[in-house]
Amino acid sequence: VTLNEQHRIQSAACRYCCDVCNKAFTRQNSLTRHQYIHRGERPYSCDVCKKAFSQRSHVIKHERIHSGERPYCCDVCNRAFSIHSDLKRHQRIHSVMSGRIPVMCVIRHLRDRAASQHINEYIV
Repeated sequence: VTLNEQHRIQSAACRYCCDVCNKAFTRQNSLTRHQYIHRGERPYSCDVCKKAFSQRSHVIKHERIHSGERPYCCDVCNRAFSIHSDLKRHQRIHSVMSGRIPVMCVIRHLRDRAASQHINEYIV
């Protein structure tokens, strides 16, 4: 099943579907937030620099640049990160170095999202 077919299947079974890309949502407010992207709306802005975002969670992540907050800490080397996905990407270094992840998995699919999920399976 291709990704587009999967979206169509989800759309048929879902009450809240995007009329632009057919992405399905279980809640109306999730669909509304998603549609900001298609309309180019950015209703949330940083209190410090006024940069605008389509989602509140993106503002929260962005504001950590100004505050210096780094709530995600590596349990191996204690390096801290402001974004959880940055910590996960960093942890791959330790997993490769310890041999838990085959080096070829990392080299072959460094930026591929599916590979990132595959590599995350190795991280304990």
